[in-house]
Order: sequence, then C-alpha cells, then structure tokens
Amino acid sequence: MDHEINKDEFRGFDTLYSMVKPKKIEGTTIHERYEVEKKIGHGGMSEVYKAYDTQEQKVVAIKRLIPPNVKELRKKVESRFLQEAAFLQAIYSPYVVEVSDAFILDHFYFLVMECIDGQNLKEMTDEIHGTTQALSHIELVSIMAKVARGLEAVHAVGIIHRDLKPSNIMVNRVNDVVKLLDLGLACHADVNSNSGSIAGTFEFMSPEQVQGRTDLTFHSDIYSFGMTFYYILLGKLPFEGSGVQFMVQVQEKSPRPPHEVDDKIPEDISQLVIKCLAKDRKKRYPSAAALAQELEKLRQRLIAHLSNISSFNPSFGLSITKQLSLDELYFLKVLSFLKKKRVRQRRKGAKLLGRLRDKRALKPLLKIMLDPEEHSNISLINTTIVSLGKLGSTEAVEPIRQILNTASDSSIRATCQKSLQLLLDAKKRSAFERVCDKVVIAWSRFYLLRVVTRIRKWLYWS
Repeated sequence: MDHEINKDEFRGFDTLYSMVKPKKIEGTTIHERYEVEKKIGHGGMSEVYKAYDTQEQKVVAIKRLIPPNVKELRKKVESRFLQEAAFLQAIYSPYVVEVSDAFILDHFYFLVMECIDGQNLKEMTDEIHGTTQALSHIELVSIMAKVARGLEAVHAVGIIHRDLKPSNIMVNRVNDVVKLLDLGLACHADVNSNSGSIAGTFEFMSPEQVQGRTDLTFHSDIYSFGMTFYYILLGKLPFEGSGVQFMVQVQEKSPRPPHEVDDKIPEDISQLVIKCLAKDRKKRYPSAAALAQELEKLRQRLIAHLSNISSFNPSFGLSITKQLSLDELYFLKVLSFLKKKRVRQRRKGAKLLGRLRDKRALKPLLKIMLDPEEHSNISLINTTIVSLGKLGSTEAVEPIRQILNTASDSSIRATCQKSLQLLLDAKKRSAFERVCDKVVIAWSRFYLLRVVTRIRKWLYWS
C-alpha cells in the first residue's frame, strides 16, 4: 500500500488521546424531561443511556458525545455528531433508527433516539456461533433483506453510510425488528472527501475505502453489507491478520465462498455474498434496492422449497443438508401445521412447538393466542397456552395475563393460570439456580483456601 493512513480519521480516539470526563447522569433528569435509568452501551467517543421521556411517556435511548480534548479533533468529532443527527432526521424508514431530539447540556452534545430492545447483530452472531443453536437461513436472509431496505432509505437521501457492520445493526427477533444505527461517519455521495484519509472499521471497509479514494459511491456500502453477511453466516471474516495485513488482503485476495467453508449454507446465499464482495465495484449489485429485491426473492425460493415437502422424512432431509439443516426442516415443517385449515392439525402444530422448547416458537404461538378469529377454537387456544408455558419465556407472561383477564371460557382461564404458574416457577427456578451457583463458587474458594493454608503449614513445620 502506497497510501499513508491518517489516524485522525479512525474511530477510537480514546486509545490515542485523553478524554473529557463527563458527569454521571444515571438516576437524574436531564433537559427537564428525560429520566436517565442506566448506561446500555458505549463506543470510542460516545455513551448510550436508557431513559424515560416524561413528555412523550415512552422509553428512549440517549447518546452522549464524549469528544477528545484536542481542539482540532474535538471540532471534527462534534461536527460529525451534528451531521449524524441531521442525517437521521432526514431519513424516514422502519429499518433506520428514529431520532426525536438533540440538545447541548454542560458543553456535551446529546442525541435522543428510539430505544430498541434486543441485540446488535454482532452480539447475536457471537452468541449463536458460540452454541449449538443455529439460526435458520430463511431468518438470516429475512434480517439482511431488512438491512438492505434500511440501506436503500439511507442512499435515497444521497448518503453513504461508510460504517456498515454487525454492531451497527439492532435486531429484535421476537418483534421482528431490524434497525440501522450510527451514521457518525456517513457522508453525502455528491460531496467528495478531499482528505484522502481512511474512515470506517477496517474489517468491513471496501477496497476503495482502504485505498483512501475520494470518489466513494453507494457500492462501497454494498461491499460492507456483503462482509457483514459473511460474518453472520460463518461467525468469522474471510480474511485474517492485523489492520494493515487485513486491508492488503481486502485489495488483493478473493474471499472463499461461504458454502465452501460450511456446506450447510445454500449456494444461492453464497453467490449473493460473493457478488457483494467483488473487488470491482461495478460488478456488485447496482443499488441497495436491487440487493433487497434479490434477498426477498431468495427468501421466497427457500420457503417455496420447504412448502413442497409433503412429509418430514429424515433420509430426504439428509440429502439436502447443503440447503437446510434437519433442525430447520423439522421446525418449518411444524410451522406448516399452523397454516392448515383443520383445527386439529393447527392444534397438533401448537403442541409440537411446545415440545421443541425453541425460542423461535414464541412468536407463532403468541400470534395464534392473540388472534381474535382463533378464540372460538377453545381446544386450540388451550393447547397454545400450554405450549407457551412449556417454553419458559417470561415474554409470554403479559400476553397470557391479557387472555386470562378477557377470556369468558373457564377452561381457558384455568389453562392460563397453570401456564402462568409454570412460567413464574421457571423464573424462580432460574433465580434459585443462580444463587446456588454463587454459593457453590464461594464454598469452593473457601475450601480451596483451607487446603492451601494446611499445605503451607505442613511445608513450614516439615
């Protein structure tokens, strides 16, 4: 690389410069309306707090800028923060975080946004790849289609994100919410950067970003999208090494297709990712809209493929492991029962979902229970409530209480009470198990200390 990296453009100034020490705001009311509860996140130059808006009567997230002490850098950081606020207020999309307010307090900038319950995509990916639980490829494609729609909305107002990565995407799988975050490094497509410096997170930068080119286009975000998709599919990136080594590989080395790394990944998904990661930006998808359309078509093809399976056959499932795992096949086959016309078959599906004890079953079961058209099918509602109780998820407590308070049938009320008891017992049991774990750890440390003390005495007297 003949380009010299300008470190001032990198995020994470806290490792290079001393930071301004702000006051603690937890437990206080700021701007005469926001009751700050707790810190829920932090970055290189900002902190995010959960708060309650007393005027709008809703929970919000408040981002506080913590700029460096260096005057020139402080101005640049504050300018980016104000630019982010302006960009977010200009975008109207269900897939981009909404900003409701911005203000200055004690010489610090604050940005008020909607609060999204859930995890960012990096946390979700690391959690899933750290366990045996796999994420359905259909669900993955659905999430990334919404990310592409969010990117489409950003591009529609002439903005290049420049920092698209898993940690800047929030996901709530229960409520089916996907939101793009953090436009702190975004820029207008028609305003070229004249600094020739590098801005972004190097693992997700496009080759043209790494080169420090001043003629960035929307295609740069398409590359970052592909790198993000690659990461959530496999739990790792296609290249290895430190910053400069990684960036050299981005420019010179072709990534290995995901389906060659893991043969369970459908080849259609793999081809889409590799097209996004093309070195030549003209060979990538022409726009985020075209990418979103392709993802939605891909999702429909995966669903159509499963709907053609008339019955679950393990030997048949083994023959198509390159497309979907057996767990995914079985789960989607069970879901297909819920779409049947006969109540008996839908009840069978609800019962099987309860036996699976899979968190993915929560949403379809809640949908049945809260559907007014299904309330006449007492046996189906009872089975659904029992299955929700078996899942042990506290998110089902409030909906079941709602049915308990409104149901006129005595059998439904009795089932609700039993399921609520199961859920509350599960909650108490998990709390008791945590206490037991702490007691065991404390006792182990105490016992180990006694053993060590005796050994020391024995060595001393011998």
